[in-house]
Amino acid sequence: MIYLKNEKPLGVTVKGKEFRNYLSPNLAWVPVNGTLEKRGKFLVFTTLSPSAVLKLKLPLEKGWYTLGLCMKSSRSWNEIAPARVAVLTKERSYGGLAQVSTELRPFYYVFNMPEDGTAEIAIEFNGSAVYQIGCLFLSNDLSTSKPNGEFLKGEVTQRT
Repeated sequence: MIYLKNEKPLGVTVKGKEFRNYLSPNLAWVPVNGTLEKRGKFLVFTTLSPSAVLKLKLPLEKGWYTLGLCMKSSRSWNEIAPARVAVLTKERSYGGLAQVSTELRPFYYVFNMPEDGTAEIAIEFNGSAVYQIGCLFLSNDLSTSKPNGEFLKGEVTQRT
């Protein structure tokens, strides 16, 4: 992994491989305790209470997926609690905490769809702020059951 600081978004092209992306700001994202605005390739979510959620349900086929997104906040990381990114499948909840800051930061999670069905992406915000969410990416073209780096898996918990 190479960390770069750049003022403009970077694109990565792998020669000979086209990745299918299931995510877009134009999908039916559902805000809970907040307002949602679409600005180009970004979602702008303003929380109306300290406990706000942004949700999206997607029909997905069986297999391993990689979820990627970038987030930034109007408030510093030491003024708000981390956001929690969760992917809920029929059997499990995947994801982890995302320490959001005033700089755009990337977050990646790997999860498994045990069978064809619906997955729900839920981003839980634990602080009053304006959040920008971009670089939305969800693909099964580069995920395997053994990702290169266990940190990509996030936390796995049994759903009740």
